Amino acid sequence: MIETPSRILVVDDEPSITEFVSYALRKEGYDADVVDNGEEAFALASANNYDLFVLDIMLPGMDGYELCRRLRSKTTAPVLFLSARDTELDKVVGLEIGGDDYLAKPFGVRELIARVRALLRRGQGGEFPGASNSITASGITLDEDAHTAAGDHGEIDLTPREFELLASLMKSAGKVVSREDLLRDAWGWEYLTETKTVDTHIKRLRDKIHAAGYDPEADLDNSPDSIFCAHGAGFPVKWNQVPAFAHLETGLEEVPPEAAPQTQMSSSPRPAVPYPSSQAEEKSLQAIFERTYGQVRRKGPDPGEAFRSPPKPPPTLSRRTVPSRAAGQEYLLVDGYNIIFAWDELKAVARNSLEGARNLLTDLLCNYQGYQKCVVILVFDAYKVKGNPGSVEHCRNIHVVYTKEAETADAYIERATYEIARANPDRRVRVVTSDSLEQLIILGHGAIRVSAREFHEEVEAAEGRISEIIARNNLQGRSFQQLRHQLKDPGGKGGGS
Repeated sequence: MIETPSRILVVDDEPSITEFVSYALRKEGYDADVVDNGEEAFALASANNYDLFVLDIMLPGMDGYELCRRLRSKTTAPVLFLSARDTELDKVVGLEIGGDDYLAKPFGVRELIARVRALLRRGQGGEFPGASNSITASGITLDEDAHTAAGDHGEIDLTPREFELLASLMKSAGKVVSREDLLRDAWGWEYLTETKTVDTHIKRLRDKIHAAGYDPEADLDNSPDSIFCAHGAGFPVKWNQVPAFAHLETGLEEVPPEAAPQTQMSSSPRPAVPYPSSQAEEKSLQAIFERTYGQVRRKGPDPGEAFRSPPKPPPTLSRRTVPSRAAGQEYLLVDGYNIIFAWDELKAVARNSLEGARNLLTDLLCNYQGYQKCVVILVFDAYKVKGNPGSVEHCRNIHVVYTKEAETADAYIERATYEIARANPDRRVRVVTSDSLEQLIILGHGAIRVSAREFHEEVEAAEGRISEIIARNNLQGRSFQQLRHQLKDPGGKGGGS
């Protein structure tokens, strides 16, 4: 007999809470309905049999306390309060009027699910559907109660975050999972971290699973297929079906036996096949852009300039070189978090302190601006901070921008490049990012794209030139002091009479 999943009614007027809670419940196999007010919740409860109610206290109209009192006249199903009111008195009142449990905001997904399971066990007098706390896939077993992971070759040592990520992926086997889904599962409902941090944790997780002896080539149930992308989502393709989905020829075509040459192989070297130059690649990229969005119209002698990195001057005695400044004012917009997670040294600092990584990047850009004399605008995402109006700070000699709520760094940079180009077409604008979509968008505004790797080389070169200047000035300073000493004491007698 197939058991039906438990039905849960979630009542909260904050969309971010209802989205997170309903997602977490459905992920565990429950049916979750969502409403944002007490009157509609009571009507649904009167017409349906729910196994659990999750209520906020501060609801418009009928509040959570009054809704709980009315529910107690209709049903004995357990009630879990979720509220930002976390004083002892609030909890006592909620439990005294008929609530079965009380969870203060903010909360983690594991605690939420654990409390839901406990309440449903009490209501059903035992275990309930979907209560299995062990997950097994591809020779790896997760025990959610003991919080352990084991493979065919023994236990896998995972951090709590890595454990949550692996559990989320194993529960979603065969499904498309976004970074935002993983953030909700592993970081909780109010995740304020940069989404690219998921990539770092996934890489560590892969390394640990590989070190534990997992062989993807031997896993016949979950073979390592190719991943193709369509409309922003990936899907797996078996190895023998790849040619049907590929847009380009692989170049590995089989030669029929009758077409094979009968003569012996020549000892002469095989002629080299010319590889397309970077300029050809840039023209190809420009053609793709114009076919999609229309012709790019720019003021200036060379329309292709927006597709090329700035020219490098001839190398000097130093191994490092810095691009020369073009005539006129130059603007440099930097996608902060994108660069932090693209540069190894900043990424290492961010593992311990994201603020420390931001400060280090700010210091590097202040030095760069002092040498290059350009206008530097450093942009950080703050769009997930509720109610954030955004801010622009003048930090020493650069501008540091924190975007407003619901505005990403990509959107800010796109708007800024457009406004700068419209105000003064003669100004040179460069955008530093490794986001390929963002690079494509800023091309249409006439800005020059600079990859994180290229800019890293520029910053290193500027730091090297600054160090050389300081060393030279220090040497000149010592020579000047020696000259003054000789003028005061021409006989070298040390001032004696």
